[in-house]
Amino acid sequence: MNLDGAIVDTNVVVRFLRSEDRQHAEAVRVFEAAQAAGNQLVLLDVVVAETIFVLTAHYGLGREAVADSMAKIINHGAIGVANPAILGEALARYATTKLHFVDCYLVAMAKAAGREIATFDKELAARSGERGAGSGERGTENR
Repeated sequence: MNLDGAIVDTNVVVRFLRSEDRQHAEAVRVFEAAQAAGNQLVLLDVVVAETIFVLTAHYGLGREAVADSMAKIINHGAIGVANPAILGEALARYATTKLHFVDCYLVAMAKAAGREIATFDKELAARSGERGAGSGERGTENR
């Protein structure tokens, strides 16, 4: 993985994923040009989180569809990420739980590091000790 390429912004990722967007073709060209040049666009974890927010809040897409789309982006030849295993675990958890993506990311990071999460959120604290994928609803009263 070559993380020396340009850092890709959320708006390029969203337009790449949304074929009906008027700038979709331009976003595709950005991906194709990076791939043709042998460079990878650097996709930061924070951009993944923002893209998920945009796709769910502004486009009304479901969790599974968003997780699937983001997994395809992360595995695209034009994209390089620093933490592919962490992002993959977080996306899988996001698709099958009611947790926010950032909480899923924290659980994946804690699991990989063998640590707990310091939080007042009881559901998140319980999940930080998990060793496998969980499901269930997270209450917002602990936020």
